[in-house]
Amino acid sequence: MIRAAVCVLGGGPAGSAIALRLAQLGHAAVLVEKSLFPRAHIGESLAPDILAILETLGIRGEVEARGFLRPDAAIVRWCGESAIRPASGDRGFQVDRASFDLLLLRALERTSDGGWLVHGRNESIETHYLVDATGRSGRLGGRKQRVAAPTLALYAYWRETVLHGPETRVEAGESEWYWGAPLPDGFFNATVFVNPSRCARGHADLYGRLLRRSALLQGCLNGRRITEVKCCDATSYCDEDPVADNLVKAGEASFSIDPLSSQGVRSAMGSALHGALVLNTMIRRPESAPAAAAF
Repeated sequence: MIRAAVCVLGGGPAGSAIALRLAQLGHAAVLVEKSLFPRAHIGESLAPDILAILETLGIRGEVEARGFLRPDAAIVRWCGESAIRPASGDRGFQVDRASFDLLLLRALERTSDGGWLVHGRNESIETHYLVDATGRSGRLGGRKQRVAAPTLALYAYWRETVLHGPETRVEAGESEWYWGAPLPDGFFNATVFVNPSRCARGHADLYGRLLRRSALLQGCLNGRRITEVKCCDATSYCDEDPVADNLVKAGEASFSIDPLSSQGVRSAMGSALHGALVLNTMIRRPESAPAAAAF
């Protein structure tokens, strides 16, 4: 039997960030992850304001030293016209999520004195506080309220495309949105966001047809697709009960925002830092728990 003050379910960016921050605040945290790492994941674009979060967690230097791509501009196409939008101030990252997520987990292993990292073994854990950071599916369920139109993301990874340069590409189509970006090691992620009703006859053929219409991403078709066309829910929502007695939801277990903002990972990790503050207050000043939950 393992006993700890907090058990975190999920080892993605939100789960790793909240466990790491709790360790920095002096709490023993158990992190449970069902998948073996490194594991591939979509969501590779990190906007510049991720730097403040990485600084707080003490891993900014390590992330910067990893050699991820640092785009200094985005190409945006709207109403048939393209424009280059240069970055202002600090630059963000285009990361390989398998490497980035593993880096976060290793930071937790290195700094959580008295904590454990549990990988895929049968073990009972007794804890007083629970964090659900299991992503969009939400291991503990809850009532999720949709806050935008239903949206599916159709995506695949490519190599040897004729798309050059480090810029992120965003394009408005007739009834869809396009997002694409180069990634480390020569990969390119091309994603199309559509209404789910358009995928009734299969998403792979639709993905190919829509790429051929794109001014910014059709160059992928001159390259080599190295993965199958995948489909995932990208609808924005919020959980109506992100905090309950002894329970905090972080990351996409709590909310999901418009994926075109490229703020998904940053928002997930930001919510984890907020969640760590809430738990720290609940544990150390239980009389202030209602104020922490309201925050």
